[in-house]
Amino acid sequence: MIAMRRFGIVTAINPMRRMVALSSEEGYTIIELLTYFDLEVGDEIFWDSGIELGMQRFCNLTKGSSNEVYVQSHGVQESQLRKQLLLP
Repeated sequence: MIAMRRFGIVTAINPMRRMVALSSEEGYTIIELLTYFDLEVGDEIFWDSGIELGMQRFCNLTKGSSNEVYVQSHGVQESQLRKQLLLP
């Protein structure tokens, strides 16, 4: 199967837990930052798989940088964002 590039916008960040929500056409993708990756709400991000979990390279088009992140889930509904981001 050929991977289709995905695009999303950083919509929420839990800096204490290093969890990030990216909005896309397929819902929200939740990633965990294992190392420093300069992301801000509004940054445009792309990645290669909308189904695979685990380690993937994500690229920040806004800042021209990239990093390996841990993908927790794809297709998350907005009503589940707080839970997925581990927010109180």
